[in-house]
Amino acid sequence: MSPTYSQKLRSLVSLLLLSNAGQAVGQGIRIQIPESGGAITAPAPGVGSSTPPAASAARLGVPFDPWSTDPGPATFGGPPGGAGSAFPSQTPPVLFPNRGNQPSLLDGQSMPDFSRWAEPFRVFQRPRFQYAWLFGGSGGPRDLDQSEIDVSAGVAIPNFLYSQQPIFVFPSFSMQLWDGPEELTGQDLPGQVYSAYLDTMWRSNPKSPFGGEIGVRVGVFTDFDTITTDSLRIQGTGLGRINVTPTITVRAGVMYLDRVKVKLLPVGGILWQPTPQMRLDFYFPRPKFSRYMVTMGTFDLWGYIGGEYGGGSWTIRRPLPIPLSDRVDLNDIRLIAGFEWGLSDELRSGQRTGFIEAGWILDREVIFAAGGSFTLRDTVMIRAGIGY
Repeated sequence: MSPTYSQKLRSLVSLLLLSNAGQAVGQGIRIQIPESGGAITAPAPGVGSSTPPAASAARLGVPFDPWSTDPGPATFGGPPGGAGSAFPSQTPPVLFPNRGNQPSLLDGQSMPDFSRWAEPFRVFQRPRFQYAWLFGGSGGPRDLDQSEIDVSAGVAIPNFLYSQQPIFVFPSFSMQLWDGPEELTGQDLPGQVYSAYLDTMWRSNPKSPFGGEIGVRVGVFTDFDTITTDSLRIQGTGLGRINVTPTITVRAGVMYLDRVKVKLLPVGGILWQPTPQMRLDFYFPRPKFSRYMVTMGTFDLWGYIGGEYGGGSWTIRRPLPIPLSDRVDLNDIRLIAGFEWGLSDELRSGQRTGFIEAGWILDREVIFAAGGSFTLRDTVMIRAGIGY
């Protein structure tokens, strides 16, 4: 009787196994031959074998899936999502997913990532506080001593307008204490001004390669001796975002300041994190370059340098021969260096627990809406805060 097809196939496979038995045993591959016809099968990767599933799949010729969240076999030093790695195994979609080696950072200095605060049953979020002191100098006609105090507390509203993203609302209060300048008749400033406002911030789904961020501030800015229509101000920021690569995010938009001198300001830039220990935010008007330094307990400590466009606008009562209600701008540019600390993941996404910094304040100017302006001497600043 001539051998059947199945018997011929079994004989052929037996010869192949005998010729390469050592390699087959080393890889832990078992071939099952059906008794009567049918296909040759192999056990599922990782079943009945000490070989890891990903490695078995690679040896059995399973095609590579570029969209899979399984990091697959380690080729050079382990997969980018394995134990001890700073890179998570799942990354948001980007335009060019094969460029870079870690997920993109979706939020820059304009709007930190508060999403981890939005717990389902936690409406009130952590409070924030910061204090800054700008040393005015010797009390001359171009010296102004400033103390700035800011406090706020956050509220998270989940699934805002069915967007699957929360909106964050921060009732806030700020006070500015001014001392000087002297010997400027008609140009005197009040001893203090106040800002009571409501900040709202929302951003689109961070898992999308395209998205945006919106922030709106509505409040009253005055010395409380003068309340006019100019005391109520609306400010805001609108940004578009593109995750170009896993390490690069591009943002562009506008910021509405509603000051006497500057109403609208273009904003934007590139956020780049070449390594988990470095974050470079080329963002105008608040660039910031930070780097990991050391871990202390459960917190990471980072150092940074940066800058910002500082100041503000308030309605005041000027002590002229005839008291006059006016509006005043204080504008300056701040060059800053400091330290910040927080949980590792939060710092990498732009959110910190606390900070302390020092800076050089230049291009200080005072501008009155009714007319008149003067410049102030450059000075130094010391600032510290929690949550900002």
